[in-house]
Amino acid sequence: MAQIVIPLTGKRFPGLRLIIQEREEVVPIAEANVKARLNPTLAHGTVVAEAHDFFTPQPYTGDGYNFMLRHVL
Repeated sequence: MAQIVIPLTGKRFPGLRLIIQEREEVVPIAEANVKARLNPTLAHGTVVAEAHDFFTPQPYTGDGYNFMLRHVL
């Protein structure tokens, strides 16, 4: 997922903040991909990876959130 969302950050969309939700065992891999691909001059916290179970209620709700699902199940 990081290869999709990383290009969206930076100069084109400087106010964009992204949350990558993955299985707990995949979060360290996602974090490593973000660090490897994200321009270090961008603000810390632009892209965050966190553990989330797809079958539990979404912790983020409201107008400020959009969701993109890829490779689900």
